[in-house]
Amino acid sequence: MNKKIISSLAAAAAISMLVGCGGSSSTPTENLDYTVEDGKVVGATVCDSSTPAVCANPLADTPWVYRFTTSPTLPVTSTNGFIDVNENGVFDASDKALKETAVFKSFVNNITPFSTLIVARAGSDVANKTTATQAIADEIGISTSEVTKLPSDMTMASATQAAYAQAVVSILGGDNLAEVHLDNANISTGVQSALDAANGNNSAAIE
Repeated sequence: MNKKIISSLAAAAAISMLVGCGGSSSTPTENLDYTVEDGKVVGATVCDSSTPAVCANPLADTPWVYRFTTSPTLPVTSTNGFIDVNENGVFDASDKALKETAVFKSFVNNITPFSTLIVARAGSDVANKTTATQAIADEIGISTSEVTKLPSDMTMASATQAAYAQAVVSILGGDNLAEVHLDNANISTGVQSALDAANGNNSAAIE
């Protein structure tokens, strides 16, 4: 068998393996999942920056996680929804509805107040993501890996709690202040205290 035939067979085998595995261009599901958290946010509209926008659908078991069918154009934006305090996926008496002024954005899979500050610093240009992430992390006094975590996964020192509170105030604008519910009870009280101090105990962004 000559070298040309051997090369052709090898190439065909390689292509077959790629097709059988779904191809090297397929996107892992976890990369298509975006979690919205200022407390678990359910019922949000989560869309990318393409024209027209492509929107994600919430997962049945964890409705604060939103899945795109293809890789989204960044940044991703989350609007509306409610803070699902008891995490049952249904709006009830214990939950808090976010007003339309609550707009969160992210270049990464975690959509949070801090990720929104990063997008704003980057001018919504993903090319500036690394520089903007470093700048926001430096201002808060935490690492770049920490600033992109979900709030419930963070161990917030008092200074970070204050920065988080200010981020919420900044995002919602002026007197529109979100009441924050986090999974970690150790930081929830601290953040709420910081929110109260930041905006005179005004939680007007909650319906």
